Amino acid sequence: MKNPLAVLTRSINAWWRDRRGGGATFIAIALIPLVGSVGVATDVARGYLVKNRLTEALDAAGLAAGRQQEDAQRQADAERFFIANYGEGYLGTTVDGPHLVNSEDETVLVTATATMPTTFASVFGVEEVSIDGRVVVQRNLRGMELVLVMDNTGSMRSSGKMDAMKSSAQNLVNILYGEREEVPNFWVSLVPYAASVNIGAHRTGWLNAGYDANDYLQDPNGWKGCVEARQGGLDMTDDLPTTGAWQSLLWNSDDASAHSASDNWYNVWPTVKWENHHQNSGRGPNLGCGPAITPLITAKSTITAGISEMQPWHRGGTMAHMGLVWGWRVVSPKWRGLWGGDTPAGLPHDYDHPDIAKVVILLTDGVNEWYQDDFTAYRRLSEGLLGTTSKSATTAILNSRMAQICQSMKDEGVQIYTITFRQNNPTTQQLFAECASEPMSEHYFDSPSNETLEANFQKIAEKLSRLRLAE
Repeated sequence: MKNPLAVLTRSINAWWRDRRGGGATFIAIALIPLVGSVGVATDVARGYLVKNRLTEALDAAGLAAGRQQEDAQRQADAERFFIANYGEGYLGTTVDGPHLVNSEDETVLVTATATMPTTFASVFGVEEVSIDGRVVVQRNLRGMELVLVMDNTGSMRSSGKMDAMKSSAQNLVNILYGEREEVPNFWVSLVPYAASVNIGAHRTGWLNAGYDANDYLQDPNGWKGCVEARQGGLDMTDDLPTTGAWQSLLWNSDDASAHSASDNWYNVWPTVKWENHHQNSGRGPNLGCGPAITPLITAKSTITAGISEMQPWHRGGTMAHMGLVWGWRVVSPKWRGLWGGDTPAGLPHDYDHPDIAKVVILLTDGVNEWYQDDFTAYRRLSEGLLGTTSKSATTAILNSRMAQICQSMKDEGVQIYTITFRQNNPTTQQLFAECASEPMSEHYFDSPSNETLEANFQKIAEKLSRLRLAE
């Protein structure tokens, strides 16, 4: 007669080592009378937890390894992601692995074995069990044009939000690039926004006849590069400068007689205070204008420098749709060859290119709104360019325009990821959720803390890896 304990031990180990048919094996084990022992059942439950954790860690390790070209970097990334997801000494286990086997058919096999000390089963002479795991990742490195549309408004100065956003964005870039300076068929752009967008001071050819460099002589930067929104609906389209040129943003000096010296909410110059540290007390024709767009490039170091340059720029308000529409223009094939500089002349690619995905990540920490009667992409609130001078009414109009831009981009096949960061306005959260591509649950991320923001950027980076599990 067979030893029941030996049968049980062999069955348990077979189940822990086999990732398929787990339910049937478990039923078979359950038929053995000894499973009725509370102690052995506890070890079975612990083994189930270990196996699940091991599988999840191997999946993360495999995805990380599959992104890399160099074998050494694959191993390093696999270990880093495995440890981050498995943890140290989970349920008292020791782990041998992860081990990588690279194949010529562009697959990566990742294996690991967790050795778990038993508790009650040790009474029967079973001191430990080995739990094996494996995952096979099929490398599918699809090309991509990626745009980070990041909030650079003054409210990002509080609670470490700007540093958290920069760190999270940089972590995403590090995950996608690894240790490489360039990745084949991968280009990244950065679009900082506040109440306007800086297209770059050298792009005077995109401006209309109203531009006069003499208007900016008091500022050592000259015209910094921010522009107003085009009228007639062109503020929501990817139409070219030949269809509608832009007016350079010029905040003319306010009437000094209407303000006291202690009033922070005015902009009287020619005494210019353009540096960022002046915050709400800044002065000059470029007040509130943030850093310029970094168009599609392949160099990781340039994107890293652009992220580092971002700062919270005060005055004006928040107009996320302005950042979004410029993000669209960065990847729109209508703009092919127009960005110049380090952007290849053949970019952006066609929308339906089979090997190139177009992705935009949009982040905000606030509500689309004017700040007092500051000068913005729509000039002053009191000028009524949006058909109203009511601050509350303009929020609904700006949100409506953003929704239309979102839909136009999605209609062209642009994937949109949206992030709301440390704000709890239900209308804005719904706006950003509906702006995201479907399925919404995989493209919209609410981040109520600095820590969740970092985690959400990492989730997006993993999604953008464009890898799939083969087994």
